[in-house]
Amino acid sequence: MTRQGAVTVTAPFDSTSFVVRRADGSVARDPYNVFASPPSTLLRAAVRARLEADGRFGRVVPQSSSASADVQVEVLVRDLSLDCTAPERRTSRAAVSIDVLRADRGARTVILSGDGDGMGDVKDGNYSAAFSQAFDAALVGALRNLKEQPPVKPLETIPKKKGENK
Repeated sequence: MTRQGAVTVTAPFDSTSFVVRRADGSVARDPYNVFASPPSTLLRAAVRARLEADGRFGRVVPQSSSASADVQVEVLVRDLSLDCTAPERRTSRAAVSIDVLRADRGARTVILSGDGDGMGDVKDGNYSAAFSQAFDAALVGALRNLKEQPPVKPLETIPKKKGENK
């Protein structure tokens, strides 16, 4: 069994207003096109559905469940924007990182990590479909790219540089 952990959306993409990438390289918020709720709230159901569809995670329970789970999956959304850098074309973009943590008692350790990127084509102003397409593609990519993580040495075992205080 798997526990779905936090879905965190980094700034500036953590707002209900769309983040728009402009041709001059700047970003702006679109006051007229907004998500119905904060993206971190909206994306939870999509993450859970994709994890269950993946097949490697078994039953996926929400973060609030008291059920015992073998692993916990956390998702970091690094990009969720509307790309308007090309003339006459709008594309949704998403980038995610996934961490799979061992859910033992005590310190939880990251055992697998993966990154993915996705794009969606905005057709007829259907932003919902375009963002869903981009986010799902990014999740699929991150799951495909999951790799084992080497164990982290405790801080006290890392040698200090000459002249550093102990």
